[in-house]
Amino acid sequence: MARWAWMVLVPVFGWATIFQPIEEKRFTLDTLSWYRIENLRLVTQKNGVVLRLLEERPAADLSEDLLLDFESHSPLLKNYQITYENYIPNPFQVHSGKISAKFFTKNQSLRLLPKSSALFRPGSIPGSFTIEFWSYFYQIYEGQSIVEFIGNNLGDESDQNTYGFRIVVKKNRLTCIFENFFWDGEESYSVEISEDMPLLLNRWEHHAVSFNILDGRLVTWRGGVEQQTLWVTKTRRPRSTILIPKIKEEIHASLAIGQGGFLSMDNFAILPKFKDSYAIQNYRQRPAELVSTVYKMPFLFEIKSLELLAKLPEEPSLVKIAYRLSNQPFPPSDTTLPWVYLPSKAMEFPSEMMIGKYIQFKIQYFPYEENEESPLFSGLSLRYTVYEKPVTPLILSSEAGNGAITLSWLPSPEESIIGYEIYYGRRSQEYMGEESKAGKSPVFVPYKQGGKLEAISYTLDGLENDRAYFVSVRAVDKWGQRSDFSQEIVLFPSDIHTRPRYSVK
Repeated sequence: MARWAWMVLVPVFGWATIFQPIEEKRFTLDTLSWYRIENLRLVTQKNGVVLRLLEERPAADLSEDLLLDFESHSPLLKNYQITYENYIPNPFQVHSGKISAKFFTKNQSLRLLPKSSALFRPGSIPGSFTIEFWSYFYQIYEGQSIVEFIGNNLGDESDQNTYGFRIVVKKNRLTCIFENFFWDGEESYSVEISEDMPLLLNRWEHHAVSFNILDGRLVTWRGGVEQQTLWVTKTRRPRSTILIPKIKEEIHASLAIGQGGFLSMDNFAILPKFKDSYAIQNYRQRPAELVSTVYKMPFLFEIKSLELLAKLPEEPSLVKIAYRLSNQPFPPSDTTLPWVYLPSKAMEFPSEMMIGKYIQFKIQYFPYEENEESPLFSGLSLRYTVYEKPVTPLILSSEAGNGAITLSWLPSPEESIIGYEIYYGRRSQEYMGEESKAGKSPVFVPYKQGGKLEAISYTLDGLENDRAYFVSVRAVDKWGQRSDFSQEIVLFPSDIHTRPRYSVK
């Protein structure tokens, strides 16, 4: 039968868990995936991705030259006449209201002919203007047309230029191209301006381009945030001769929307003014919540602090963060593991929920009243200490016996050790043995702390004689962490390992 003995060790290494350095990991919205998001929307800004409250449709601007909210299948237009209308009313991806316009093939578009009262009519000098809309892209490809107002000089066959503007996808960015659109006397100029950030799929985003006739400033906007600025002047610098926007008299072009396909659009508007402030948010009073997926850390850790990375409005509100963690994996929908709710900068945690390897987060936001400003959630900061895996046992001696192997090793110094696993097998590093009376590999040897530092010995018996056995030992702590394998020992059990040290058969 198996024979084993153990002696306890003094926890002289216990100080290592007290003075471990505190480390930090930031879970940004770019790196952490979310299991559930309610009443919040992902938004890309210059400094990264943030979450803010859902936006509703802003109040109408009475100065609009054109507004298409697509709520009516045949809208009444005072400045434009519909000449072609082919799009899919989309109730599934909607920025505001109940319907958006889905353009999904190259045959689908909305074409509008400017009337004599339109801002972009033949022969007009628009002055300041703004073009803005919401988009929801399903596909993005080079040259994809979003908006187009382009024509040729029908009065002069020798003039091969095109005149007007296009909003297209170029290098994965929304780009506004003004072709022979700005003038200095009889000479025309073309200008191109893009957004800073690449377009994103499957989310609503606000885009705008605006020109100021007073100083020649041309600006693109994304989500209400300024992107690029150009000075439409003779020198391309401020305080220089301003180039004037002008629609050539001989140009007869329609405004084509969505002709490139593969997107939904909402609240398309043209305004006869320079717009540098976009009140694109009208926040709801409903609470907001987001729950992350379960994140696996590459090591066991003890939580020290948890901080929400956010810019909160000045209006009264309440933010709660929550977490739950475990040594074992669990689904994000788990209902048995409790949540620990905390203020936004937490330093104290229940002892039974401080150590683990798998962690899940929740953020809840409760506004006191309708906000004028949205909270911007950018991520979480987790500070922790690492529970390193146990120190590898050091084998001091080994001896082969008659159908048995006896090992002696120096135990690991951690106080958290609960036992050791002995691995054995017929090939190097292939510990798949099952002959021992103690059971299949690995054989678990319980260990209890005592007070003295002495070697631990254990005998595996019931092994086959005259066959090589490769053996290694690992320490196991109370959280299930295992040390590296000890050095590998190879031994041959045999009946010659008895007294007298020979065999007569």
